Amino acid sequence: VTISSDSDYGTADALRSIGERIKSDVFLISCDVVTNVDFYPVINMFRKNDASVVSLFINGSSADASSIVIPGPKTKHKQERDLVGINPVNDRLLFLASTSDFEDTMTLPAHLLRSHGKVVIHSSLVDAHVYLIKKWVVDYLAKSDCFSTIKGELLPFIIKKQMSRPSNPVNFGYSEVSFDSNDIFEHVKQNELDQKVLETNLNNFSRLKKSHDAELIRCYAYIAPADSIGIRVNTPLGFCVANRKIFGMWESLCGSASMVSPNAVIKSTQIAGCAVAENTTISEKTSIKSTVFGTNCVVHEKTRISDSYIMNNVTIEER
Repeated sequence: VTISSDSDYGTADALRSIGERIKSDVFLISCDVVTNVDFYPVINMFRKNDASVVSLFINGSSADASSIVIPGPKTKHKQERDLVGINPVNDRLLFLASTSDFEDTMTLPAHLLRSHGKVVIHSSLVDAHVYLIKKWVVDYLAKSDCFSTIKGELLPFIIKKQMSRPSNPVNFGYSEVSFDSNDIFEHVKQNELDQKVLETNLNNFSRLKKSHDAELIRCYAYIAPADSIGIRVNTPLGFCVANRKIFGMWESLCGSASMVSPNAVIKSTQIAGCAVAENTTISEKTSIKSTVFGTNCVVHEKTRISDSYIMNNVTIEER
């Protein structure tokens, strides 16, 4: 399904526009994610907990950009960071906000600690823009036009709603008479047997309170293993980071495939640490280091290139 390139759609807008075609739960992955994370544990977390949303997080250190020089005007890059609150006992995702939303202090709602007891706030996790989403969330999104993005708007909203209670008792008969499409709880699909199973779940350690598993909306966070690779190539900086790291990632992502295409013509004897795509010609008497070449490029003699990213169909003339 394609969406007009004229429209400035966020991920939530895009999902809403194809809502009628979606018949089941959704695995949402952005096309600008470069990662080697195994998705099976993410899917298992979603199924095991009957989660409303599971979000994948990666340790920010895997995308360190401090030594990267971006082409163009010299600008000081300020990396966006998130504050992610997770219950370490059951991996419930309880809080999500950008550090730019706060100045010196961050206030946590008291009921968050009262109801869950433990919350670990992470400041080094990066949202990988990989989500598993229940079908009813897509239905709610289709009816509501309040959200344009998943990560910035819809996800924080749903996370907060976990702590809320329905204004009307849950109607397992799904009556259309009093249906309010703007109330997220009206969209939660759960039959009476499911609810009773969750309420009597053995994960509940308290005799007095219901299990957290019995909450109608349940968000979870899966933190990828520390050695995982995860980069979002959605900015010039992200693009440069991915190209810089491609040499270290190559074997894990591409196996035994060569970084230099067999269809490339390499006449230079001074070429080191480069990736060269097909139909690219590099002439003799050139010195090339740590550079990535796209397809159909031509590099003429007496040329020096280092730490660069050459796009497709580029000709670099002599000297």
